[in-house]
Amino acid sequence: MKTRILLFAVLTVLSGALFAQDFSDDIESYTDGAWVAQSSTVWTTWSNKPGTTEDAKVSTEQAYSGTKSIKLVSTVTTGGPTDLVLPFGQKYTDGTFTYGMKIWVGAGKGAYFNFQATATIGQIWASDVFFTQDGTMRVETGGTVQASTSYTAETWIDLVFQIDLTNNVWEVIVDGTSIGSYSNPNNSIASIDIFPLNAAGQSLFYIDDVYFDYEPFVQPTKDLSLFSLTTKNTSIAGASQGLKLTLKNLGITPITDVDVTWMMEQTSIPTI
Repeated sequence: MKTRILLFAVLTVLSGALFAQDFSDDIESYTDGAWVAQSSTVWTTWSNKPGTTEDAKVSTEQAYSGTKSIKLVSTVTTGGPTDLVLPFGQKYTDGTFTYGMKIWVGAGKGAYFNFQATATIGQIWASDVFFTQDGTMRVETGGTVQASTSYTAETWIDLVFQIDLTNNVWEVIVDGTSIGSYSNPNNSIASIDIFPLNAAGQSLFYIDDVYFDYEPFVQPTKDLSLFSLTTKNTSIAGASQGLKLTLKNLGITPITDVDVTWMMEQTSIPTI
């Protein structure tokens, strides 16, 4: 099949869907002071050792809803040893995956978690999320900052990752406002690892109302996605411009040939 693509310099994406909730945990079913992973059939730890120092405890010190949350605190110089993991049941590579939770970070303290890209923990980090002691939140992939914002300590923050794995668009939403989206070089997700990264006493945070949703990708008959586009900018009128793009056939019908038309809006810069 041959298809034709018309590319514009400005692209607008509108999305909206109603998801069925696959998992939610408001922490209220656990006993105060109990180990989370030891009390749950879903939560675990990095080394699969529930009930040990890798596990985290239920606390009534803070709560977004109800009276309980999960307390994460570092007690050793290298961070941890708490290393709590929530598996998502499988490795997701397409469809729409949404992860959300409430997080409360102590004043002058830090918080950290990461998404694992494969079902085997420790193979590939999909994204790292840092809440630093100076009040900055940042999202990284492989050390590259993809999104950042400031946050208010000792206040419950509504954090959502809305991930379109089919088109590789990872959007970060804080308190209902998007702080950015990015293409992930490791575009898959299988679990979240929550680890108090800072040295002893320098990490202190609580999480509550944890959930994740998944909507499978329904393959259409014809659908071609623009995965990435790179241009070599030039200010010389009439000069040729290099164009590099990556396409992904999301449809059932094979595509063997593609025509691409590139349209660029020209704007004039006033002389000062």
